[in-house]
Amino acid sequence: MKILLAVLSLAVACGPPKSAMYSQAAPPALQKYDLRVFSGRHANGALVVSFLLGGKQAISSGVDDTARIWNVPSGTEAKKYSGKQFHFQSIAFSASGDLALTPAPDGSVSYWNIETGQTQRKFSGSANGLGAVALSSDGKWAAAGGQDTSIYVWDLSATAASSSRRLDVDGAVVQLAFHSSNQGISAVLGDGRLCEWTRDHAKPVRCSTAISEPASHAAFSADGHRALIGSSYGTLVLWDVDRAAEIRKLEGSQGDIVALAFSPTGNFALSGGADKTVRLWDVDAGRQISSTRATGDYVSSVAFAPDENAALFGSSDGSITLWQLK
Repeated sequence: MKILLAVLSLAVACGPPKSAMYSQAAPPALQKYDLRVFSGRHANGALVVSFLLGGKQAISSGVDDTARIWNVPSGTEAKKYSGKQFHFQSIAFSASGDLALTPAPDGSVSYWNIETGQTQRKFSGSANGLGAVALSSDGKWAAAGGQDTSIYVWDLSATAASSSRRLDVDGAVVQLAFHSSNQGISAVLGDGRLCEWTRDHAKPVRCSTAISEPASHAAFSADGHRALIGSSYGTLVLWDVDRAAEIRKLEGSQGDIVALAFSPTGNFALSGGADKTVRLWDVDAGRQISSTRATGDYVSSVAFAPDENAALFGSSDGSITLWQLK
């Protein structure tokens, strides 16, 4: 990423050279080594992709009720877990990186060991299904939301697996995150609002319309201060959570946005969706700096490597692709 930033600085100072790696006007042709499809794939489509701590391994889930652990350097499968609980559309990791929180189609949420696949805790949620999950940075709290009018919050230190708190929501939850202080929760709703709660109040303390179109997907920065919100019409908004104000729109035709991710530093973002294109954004400059195409009908998930030098994306054809960004 240092190389990427240096290229951007040179472009500002001197104008983009003909061989500029990330040119919005005329992106260069990708070399064969820039993209590598992993050797296996999920039948009927990939749902989630993410790097594991350290970046040498990655995890994915699929419509085929499997979760797979991948060796990133070789692109080969290291482990495969099977079962309905491994059909998940979102994932959150513990600070140590060895535990994952994932929602299952039956509305339950599992807190499980990535190395063994064994469930440590299982929580009852909603019969309507839960699609978004989050873990607090101190490892004490878990949360999940979905299609019903609730966000469920669990105390991971409690011995009982019952819900510790239920927050009222008047819409479907697209994505959620704990505040940096771990004392509250922010959630993007399907109608385009971003609402905030404290853990001690069931009603939201603030709701703001962040996007005027139905929100199809969203992502929060690691510190929880900013959100990226995409719509089914291709609109992509960068939102300041603390000020409840739009920072800027990221312009570029994309179609239905179904995959978003911030880089670990929050300086860059990835988006993907129905136009089969994965886009790399400089969020502070508000511009696209590179793009590549997926092999399936749409891009289902995107993720940054911890060092921001690579990305992963999953596709509706079940393939997992590594994209070298440096």
